Amino acid sequence: MDRFNGAWEEKGVIGPRVEIQGNRLIRLWNANIVLETDFETFEEGGKTVLKLVHSGLRDSSSIDPYATIKECYYDGAALVFIDEYRFAGETVLRMTPTSNSRYGNVTIVSDEVMPQLQGKWESKYTDLLFEGSFLSISGHGLNKPESVTQVVAVKHNSQGSDEIFIIDKDPAKKSIGTYTSIIFCGGSLKAYVRVSDTQSMEVAFTKLPD
Repeated sequence: MDRFNGAWEEKGVIGPRVEIQGNRLIRLWNANIVLETDFETFEEGGKTVLKLVHSGLRDSSSIDPYATIKECYYDGAALVFIDEYRFAGETVLRMTPTSNSRYGNVTIVSDEVMPQLQGKWESKYTDLLFEGSFLSISGHGLNKPESVTQVVAVKHNSQGSDEIFIIDKDPAKKSIGTYTSIIFCGGSLKAYVRVSDTQSMEVAFTKLPD
């Protein structure tokens, strides 16, 4: 089964993704896990069939599956999923190995950048405290938000600028506390808070002495 280890995505399609390690398969949609199951393999008709223990696809808000994997097999060129959707019928996904992370076309650079972030950063209303891979956000002043601690990673868009994004280690989480994004670039740290559907406010942080 080692030949299936790694990540699989459909060429030119953003959203569906599969990760396999040993006999464990994780199916994702937009980085959110919709199925996690064990599987066995057997040969049939010139292809390798993956027999899944569980086959229902569920999002975090659904009790019943929104789709069922009818068939999963490897045909020598791609990992193929035949899904049955309740309202749309059958769809076919042909997935090939990918080097992309769950976060897309990025490079995870936690080991290189995390040491530069360690310690306390201060803004007008909010403090950030980096301790290892943990980020604690706490407020001060009149508008004191609730304190929150999250395990974070940092990433760099391999096709973008020098900006490095601090993100929750869980790719299903799209924000860090109240911040839609936290960015480290050129030794400076800034974050963004959404103030309306179309506008965000930039917050600049200053590194405090150790």
